[in-house]
Amino acid sequence: MVGTRWLIGGCIFALTLACSSAEDADDVRRGTYWYEDPPSTDEMAEKDSKDGQPQYTMPEVPPIEELMTWHPRDISALFTAVHEYHVMAPTLETGAAVQVIKAVMNRKSRAAAAVEQLAILANPGISGVAENAVIPTARSVQRKEKDAAIDSRLLSERNKYAYIILTQEGCGACQLQRNIMANYQDLFGWEIKEVDIIKNPQASARFGVRVTPTTLLVSRDTGDWQTIAIGAESLPALKFNSFQAIRLIEGEIAPSQWLTAPNQANSLYDPGTR
Repeated sequence: MVGTRWLIGGCIFALTLACSSAEDADDVRRGTYWYEDPPSTDEMAEKDSKDGQPQYTMPEVPPIEELMTWHPRDISALFTAVHEYHVMAPTLETGAAVQVIKAVMNRKSRAAAAVEQLAILANPGISGVAENAVIPTARSVQRKEKDAAIDSRLLSERNKYAYIILTQEGCGACQLQRNIMANYQDLFGWEIKEVDIIKNPQASARFGVRVTPTTLLVSRDTGDWQTIAIGAESLPALKFNSFQAIRLIEGEIAPSQWLTAPNQANSLYDPGTR
């Protein structure tokens, strides 16, 4: 009796499963877990291609007026899709579609820039314009003030700091750097020591130097040092980097303020300003 019930129950379950599978044929789960191997790469390629060539659809590009209302992320996504399609199969039509989207992007960018410019004029304090005049005469005055502050500091520190230039024989840029450093020495009177990294490999290892010339600023008191030039560097850049290296070693600035000029301290351009 029990066996008969199991048999009847099994038949009903089988019929129910068959009916359910027939009704939900479009939603059948497939894969290794369901005891069916997943489709092979060749089968998928055959399904997604025709005559051995993948089939792609050119995205529809709405009119410019409609695109102007889209979010920039959506425009960017459309541009990527259209541009890739154009690169794959360039035609006059796809090229025109790319240009339409570019025109929309340019128009929206110009509109945003125009409003930002008006915002700057209305609020000069939030943009830094008030602290960095843009007219040529004002820029010239600011540059002279910055250079004067740098020159004064470098002159006052000539007995406290010195330079080490790491070079090697046959290095053409090394000779150029020697000439620049000689000019610097004439201006500020700093001591300069040249070290050949081939003859003194311990120096290369100590300072981690792989490129010559490399110029280091060294404190005579503490031995602290800072790389200020890799390769031949211009005199203005050498002066600015030396000035900043001194301030960094002295604890006057943080690494984040390396690009902050002395006349930009405590301004919108100073990352250390709170």
